[in-house]
Amino acid sequence: SIRTDAAHGKPGQWLLDPNDILITDFLGSPPIDPNFNVGPDFTSTGDSAVIYSQNITSALNSGNNVTITTATQPGDIGLGDVTFSGANIIANPSKAVTLKVDAQGSIFLYGSTIQSNGKPLNLNLSAAGSGLGSIRLVASTIDTRGGNITLGGPSATFCGVNECVNDFAGAIAVTDGSSRLAGVEIVDSMLDAGSGSIRITGAAGQGLTFYEDYPIGITIGSGSSLSA
Repeated sequence: SIRTDAAHGKPGQWLLDPNDILITDFLGSPPIDPNFNVGPDFTSTGDSAVIYSQNITSALNSGNNVTITTATQPGDIGLGDVTFSGANIIANPSKAVTLKVDAQGSIFLYGSTIQSNGKPLNLNLSAAGSGLGSIRLVASTIDTRGGNITLGGPSATFCGVNECVNDFAGAIAVTDGSSRLAGVEIVDSMLDAGSGSIRITGAAGQGLTFYEDYPIGITIGSGSSLSA
């Protein structure tokens, strides 16, 4: 097991640095993916890596702040995406903790749950570290027991053929014109921050040009709910 908590100080961070990451459940005792160097700091050694929900849940339950970060490795061909697929991260921390996901590309949650049954769990999903990347939640649940929920991306300058958008902070999606993409899209999903806050920031461009009359920054579909 991995512990970075401190009895008389601030909890440490468990760092994971692959190119593309899949986060999912594992039936039984989860193995260590060979695409990671065993840590306490986890760094990918392959083109993609798998993190099992149980490992993240265990770290949060131990009082750790968990950071999951994509990074470019020599020879890799990934996009720097993080995908939660059928992942159930249901933690019971004894003190407030934070789960942060930093993606160079996009962050996807498909049929997944991130939930605290204990103290508040702050969740920060930050896409577009490379300048482009979206966040998409489908049939997923986020329940933080009073923790803040932040969906977006880092500050960036997005330049097209005709203009630049300076110091924009948010997930940014582009399309070649054949399909409409949103910076942040929420479909059939529930976000509940309790006494905490929900902040969603997104923008979109088309091709290499940013269109003010085509602002698909954020879409929240029917069947979704947000509560804070």
